[in-house]
Amino acid sequence: MNEKNLDWNNFTKKLSPPAIPGNKINKEWLNAVDRIKRKIIVLDDDPTGIQTVHSIPVYTSWDLSTLRQIMKDKYKVIYILTNSRALTS
Repeated sequence: MNEKNLDWNNFTKKLSPPAIPGNKINKEWLNAVDRIKRKIIVLDDDPTGIQTVHSIPVYTSWDLSTLRQIMKDKYKVIYILTNSRALTS
């Protein structure tokens, strides 16, 4: 039998995706958002989903006056936490 020792660091490095600097990803994302001609409104019924969101406004109310304000906002990406899981069917 021909056995070799496996270098764990080299092995896992080959499995990992190439490292992309965070600032490059952020720049590409911001450039893409700048090109958007419409608003992207994310509706989420799970309050834990908000943990992955940053740099965009998050609304916890979605009444008519809030929706009007959202449409006037300068932001192109909006997050609305509906929390509809808490509602009865």
